[in-house]
Amino acid sequence: MQSQLVQLELVANDHDAERSQFLDRIRGLEADLTKSQQLMRSLVPLPPIGLDIVTLPDPRVAILSTEAVDGATVPITGEYQGLRVTFEKIAHTHFEKLPHVVQIYQQMGNVALVQQFYAIVELDGSKYAVMEDMASHQSIQEAATTGRLATISELQGLRFIHELATTVSTLHRVGILIKSLSHLSVCIVETADGNIRPRLTGLSQARAIWEVSNKAEQDVRFEAPETEKIGSRSKMSDVWSLITVILCFLTRSAPFGVVRSRIDSSQATSIREKLRSGDLPFQPQDVQGHNLAPQVLSWLQPDPFNRPPASSVAQSLFEALIRRATETNPPTPPVSVPDIGPAELLRFASDILSKAKVKSSKSRDGKKNQPQTGEDFLDQTKFSALKAAAGDSDASLSFAIGVAYMAGLVNLPSETSETFGDAPREVIYAKLAIPYLDASNTLGHGGAVKELLRAHKTLAKYYHGLLAADDEG
Repeated sequence: MQSQLVQLELVANDHDAERSQFLDRIRGLEADLTKSQQLMRSLVPLPPIGLDIVTLPDPRVAILSTEAVDGATVPITGEYQGLRVTFEKIAHTHFEKLPHVVQIYQQMGNVALVQQFYAIVELDGSKYAVMEDMASHQSIQEAATTGRLATISELQGLRFIHELATTVSTLHRVGILIKSLSHLSVCIVETADGNIRPRLTGLSQARAIWEVSNKAEQDVRFEAPETEKIGSRSKMSDVWSLITVILCFLTRSAPFGVVRSRIDSSQATSIREKLRSGDLPFQPQDVQGHNLAPQVLSWLQPDPFNRPPASSVAQSLFEALIRRATETNPPTPPVSVPDIGPAELLRFASDILSKAKVKSSKSRDGKKNQPQTGEDFLDQTKFSALKAAAGDSDASLSFAIGVAYMAGLVNLPSETSETFGDAPREVIYAKLAIPYLDASNTLGHGGAVKELLRAHKTLAKYYHGLLAADDEG
């Protein structure tokens, strides 16, 4: 049900300016990609698109390291307008298609967390993509080896894997297959405020980017079982890789227990034999003791049609993130709950619904921002008794508690800031309300769905704002 609510919330939140702009960019990229792919498959000449190719030497570009390949000097690292970059050789069969491919990749950077593309340069007759240098950022595998993953908080980790799944989902939505996702190709980028974000690299193998072949090699540890049989990849094989990468992050280990960066042919053969026999990259004993890993492992289905799409993976991780964010700090000593009779509790619950309705009417009348007084808040003693009585088995009482939070009828304790930081009050109330509304809905209360939708919409708007702020920073 919560997955459905998140979907409903996303639709209902489309009017939000930031999200509308984001969706417009996705739709634009989707349309451009579809058109370009149709043109590339047709015999009709592609319409001209301007492509600025920097011919070396050029003062904007400095080559810092090179490598001899087949008798030619190939640039490896350098600087582009003061930014550290790497050079990826473009082996495109038809150069007339390259401007369209470049345009698509540039648009990808507007909607997904991918390695940044800066320019095309030409040196000795060969063309290279100038890409963001990721050497200063650790891959998931490097972070696991050095112990850095162990220093990442559970909440930070949930945000990270949620954004990773969202990025894969976004690329799938516009028709791009990644094909090379692994614990080596996902980097951990630290932001100025100390948070971490994923960055997908190595997209030269992605379909519709620099090369369009389906036969590019992939780390067999992240290869879906069906890939060897059918000889090509799909969104569902990308999902297999995504889930495996998430398990690497959560367990701080490598698939099939093979830690080394490059595997030899005998190891690859052994892993493929295991895949043919139905073995998974991780076993149940590998995920024991991890809060989320067993659930993630359950998504790793050998049958591609039984795997959730990337969008569902992202939604499930978003729900896990919300649940974790609503949890309080270490438990406080138990507080004695006064003995209040069932009839009085029912009257109190009814009063909550009435007060919430009155407050909602005042909000519609333009009195939303009037300061609250002590009289506006519920009796804390009765409210504690109501929560104790609701437990996890009373739909009506749980609903009343959720409504009380959503209406702002509960006086927030000073310790709240330690749990929720500087989040707005309406966001804190929504986080506190969701567990009770979810329980009420599960128990069959008919009004819980609407309140759950409101709560998730509030949180989604808040998190979209944080993402936009990170992007601007």
